[in-house]
Amino acid sequence: FMIVVGVAVLLAQDVSVMYHYIRGQEVVKLYVVYNLLEVFERLCNSFGADTLDAISYSASRLVNSSSTSSSTSASSPPPQSSVASWHLRLMGDVLVGTLVVVVHALIILTQAITFNVAVNSRSNQLMALLISNNFIEMKSAVFKKMDAKR
Repeated sequence: FMIVVGVAVLLAQDVSVMYHYIRGQEVVKLYVVYNLLEVFERLCNSFGADTLDAISYSASRLVNSSSTSSSTSASSPPPQSSVASWHLRLMGDVLVGTLVVVVHALIILTQAITFNVAVNSRSNQLMALLISNNFIEMKSAVFKKMDAKR
């Protein structure tokens, strides 16, 4: 379900409009947008993993609660409220997961279009984009916490 909705949303996007909008940006804005998209992509990646864990947990609890309710004796009524609550929770988790997949796919599409604009430009936008990314990686390597033993 989530993949089908994600593909449908991506197919509905007009890539040429996005390309020309990004192409109209200045060099400084282009690498800021690219780096911002990279940060959002990492956040969506982390949040998506947590969302999939929540879906897995809700599905397993739903299966456990429904198997427990079917194996109870005929004298005691099954706890339908817990099964219904796990159904609602699973539906909510799937909706949030679908939203995360769609947002993540749009971010990756925009990031690819931004890189394509930088590659196809006549100016040095690609060089500025690559240099800015290298500075960010060097900064993270320099300011990384060192062990106390060293």
